[in-house]
Amino acid sequence: MKENTQISGIEDKFDAAYDLYASGDYDAAYKAYLELAEMGYRNCQVFLGSLFYSGTGVGKDSEKARYWLEKAADDDVIAQFLLGKLAADEQDYISAFEWYEKANERGYAPASYKMAIYIEKGRVTESNKLLALELYRKAAEQKHIYAERTLAFRLLKGWGGFFGIFEGVKWFFKMLKDGYKVGKEEDWSNDSLRV
Repeated sequence: MKENTQISGIEDKFDAAYDLYASGDYDAAYKAYLELAEMGYRNCQVFLGSLFYSGTGVGKDSEKARYWLEKAADDDVIAQFLLGKLAADEQDYISAFEWYEKANERGYAPASYKMAIYIEKGRVTESNKLLALELYRKAAEQKHIYAERTLAFRLLKGWGGFFGIFEGVKWFFKMLKDGYKVGKEEDWSNDSLRV
């Protein structure tokens, strides 16, 4: 690791690995994170899994991504969510949904949003607009921008009944107030199930 090969404390190793990654020295960063991941540090396991998932600084490798993410999945919502994305990439929507559900149970907004999409589209169950709305709302309340927009437009389309339209207006104006560019629904409503 550059010139300082005698890094002592774990925090120093974390900091050094991060600095290497931030500087673009991905090969050295990978080695530093690998050492920590092999020692059982969950955050490093998730980070390695995300590197292999995205191919950033390493070759994209679904099996290595899955290996590292599964090591951390019991205690980490990001690992669970990424395992869902891996499964979705492989068109195993049932497994993807199960991973998203685990992350959703722990309050991870992107997982709630993904589950809502699956339920709305009938990807793993029969389409259920009310359950999809509930999940969109859960993610929107955590400021998930796509969930906020989707919830607003679904409510404005009447999914929540007459009074739901008023809630849709509230979400729509909240987005405008927060500076979000709303655009046309077609520009974003067909978000890939893999996002």
